[in-house]
Amino acid sequence: MVSVLPLDGENMANGQNEKIKTIVYGLIILGALILAGFLIFAQGEEKIKEQEIAQPVIPTGNGIVNLIDDDMKKGSDSAPLVMVEFSDFECPYCKNFWSQTLPQIERDYIDTGKLQIVYRDFPLSFHPAAQKAAEATECADDQGKGWEMHDKIYENQASLGSTEASAIVNFKSWASELGLDRTNFDQCLDSDKYASEVQNDANDGAAIGIRGTPAFRLGKRNGDEILEISGAQPYSIFQSTIEQLLEDDLNE
Repeated sequence: MVSVLPLDGENMANGQNEKIKTIVYGLIILGALILAGFLIFAQGEEKIKEQEIAQPVIPTGNGIVNLIDDDMKKGSDSAPLVMVEFSDFECPYCKNFWSQTLPQIERDYIDTGKLQIVYRDFPLSFHPAAQKAAEATECADDQGKGWEMHDKIYENQASLGSTEASAIVNFKSWASELGLDRTNFDQCLDSDKYASEVQNDANDGAAIGIRGTPAFRLGKRNGDEILEISGAQPYSIFQSTIEQLLEDDLNE
C-alpha cells in the first residue's frame, strides 16, 4: 500500500499537468487565431486606406499655373496639362517615382506633348543632404544640366553621404562627371546662392497643404481645377488622372 500511494500521487500530478498543458495549448491556439484575425482585418483596412489615398482629390485652387515658379520643366510650354512635383532628393519614395513611374509618364504624355512636368523642391528637415541636393541641382541648371544632376542624385541616392558635408563632396564630384564648370558650380553651391529659392519652393508647398513627399498637383493649363496625388502611387493612378483631364479638355 505504501508503495502504491506515491505512484497514484504521481499519476494525479501527471494528469493535472496534462490538463494544464492542454489549457495552455488551447490558449495559445486561441491567441494565434485572434491575432491572425486581427492581422487580416488590419490588412483589409490598410488596403482601403491605400485605395482612398490613391484617388485624386479636388482641393480649392486658382489654377495649376499659379503653382509654377522659375523651376525646372520637362515638356512643352504649350502642353494642355501641367503636373507640379514637390520632391526631396533623399526620399526613397521620390526615387521610386523617378525610377519606376516617371519614365512611363515621359513616354506616354511628356514626349507626346500632352503634359509638362515642373519639379519643385520640398526638402524634409530630417534629411541632412536634401537642402544642398536641391541647391546642387539649381546650380547645375545654371549650366543647362539641371535634369542631369537631378538624375545623378537619385541614381546615387544610397551613396549621398550621412552628413551635408559628405554629400557636398559628392555633388562636386558628380558635377565634374557631368562636364560642368567646377569653378562656377562650386562657387554657386558654397555661396548658398539658391538656398532661398529652395526654401520658397518648400513654403509654397506647405501653403497648399503638402506635408510629405512626393506630392503632385495636376491641372489643365487654362483651367482652375487642381487635382492632387500624394505619394509614389503606381503609374495607373497617374494615367487615369491624366486621361480624365485630357478627356475633359476635349469636351470643353
